[in-house]
Amino acid sequence: MTEFVTAGRKLVPSRHIAFAEPFDPAANPQFHPAKSYAARLVLLGRDSVLTAERVEAFAAANGFRWLVEDRVAINPAVHFTVETFQAEGEFRPKRAYRTRLRWRDGEGNEQSKLLVTAPEAVLSAIEGPPPGEEAAKSAGARRGIRRRQAGGASVDALHP
Repeated sequence: MTEFVTAGRKLVPSRHIAFAEPFDPAANPQFHPAKSYAARLVLLGRDSVLTAERVEAFAAANGFRWLVEDRVAINPAVHFTVETFQAEGEFRPKRAYRTRLRWRDGEGNEQSKLLVTAPEAVLSAIEGPPPGEEAAKSAGARRGIRRRQAGGASVDALHP
């Protein structure tokens, strides 16, 4: 993960970004930016920084964990709490949210985001290996198996 992210002319420390999500200009019809933006970086205190980079590309380039169902990239450097969510009382959201992702901002205030991704999948994404690391380990294991099958020496054979 990089130490900071460049979004337009702004440099934002990566540790200050909670998550990234697609930017939808139709959600705020009064906002008419001069440039076209594709993603919104949500900071720990819920402030936003817009970027022209698509959220998927941003996640891959910065080591954020991609939640496909929500189209949200979460920052593994942030300490999150994952909770199950069930709508109660008058609150009836249009989407079938299943998870509440919680974190604290720089002043200690609690922040949260509702997600449709299952809580177990969110926790696995946060706690799992960085994107690409598991694929690299798997590829290395396959190379070792092929080497042993071809009669090559394995590391275990060299060091009893």
